[in-house]
Amino acid sequence: MFSARITSPKKIEINEIDIPQINEGQCLIKLERWSVWEVTLGTIMGLYFQKKNTYERRWSVP
Repeated sequence: MFSARITSPKKIEINEIDIPQINEGQCLIKLERWSVWEVTLGTIMGLYFQKKNTYERRWSVP
């Protein structure tokens, strides 16, 4: 299992960790995919990241 942690400003670490033991009344959810929203990255990486990595946003079209 992998864990993503913000360890300091502008630094995200992804580590492999043991699968946690669940107790009564708890559940463990398996994720196949995950994503990080651009606004969240801007908060973590700072305004420089937001200004340099912008792209045109469009509505999805079927």
